[in-house]
Amino acid sequence: MDAQTKMPVHTRTEVRNALNDISGITTRDASGANYYQLDRLDAAKYLWGMPEWKSAISEFFQGLLRLGEKVVYVDICGRSNAASLGADKNYSFSLQPTDHHGFRCGGEVRVQGDIFSAKDFYSFVNLLRRNGDHPALVTFEPVAGLQSHAPRLLDNPPTLQLEVTYQRLENNLRKMIQIVRPGGFIFLECPFQGMNFRDWFEKKPVEQYESSLWVKDFCTANKCDLQIVKTIVGPRYLLRKRMPRKSSSRP
Repeated sequence: MDAQTKMPVHTRTEVRNALNDISGITTRDASGANYYQLDRLDAAKYLWGMPEWKSAISEFFQGLLRLGEKVVYVDICGRSNAASLGADKNYSFSLQPTDHHGFRCGGEVRVQGDIFSAKDFYSFVNLLRRNGDHPALVTFEPVAGLQSHAPRLLDNPPTLQLEVTYQRLENNLRKMIQIVRPGGFIFLECPFQGMNFRDWFEKKPVEQYESSLWVKDFCTANKCDLQIVKTIVGPRYLLRKRMPRKSSSRP
């Protein structure tokens, strides 16, 4: 949504009803056996066609391992692991049952939950905090299973349900940035196919897509660097949490 667009003020009841509608969609669709077709086993597949990003992440992982640091990976809306990239502990948060995939790697923690439930997602974040695990990489590709959450993406003005959906995803992304270790990465994809259709049709540069402008503003506010890649299915974003500035000491 355009950052310059002034959204109307909604009552708590309206927002609560919108959240209930979103929860109802999630509950209804969760039973579909083939509804999560983008669920991957190997995190490296998220980076297919982006060798520079894969190389930068692998180098960061190897640097941490050389220092004796634990390398933690988190997959949101999927159940992949990053063992092939060098991670030695893997978390995933997904609506699917935790035993949906029979194959597992060592050091893998699977948590079942609804990304639109603040209780579920914040409990997951708190689990990471309790374990002292600060991810070096998060793949945040909330596409699988969200098809029914975008009934009228091109409506203007946006529906309240869509506004609430984006707000929930934004809150969750901010929570992940807070817990990612300095220098760590977040791989991000737009949640809904079609949301960049107008920009694509008008042949805008990918950096000027509405979604890209939003991600740029988000990164500025949350002290992250940003890279953007254009793919045949839309833009992909790589956020990197900035390292804290070293305090200069005067002689």
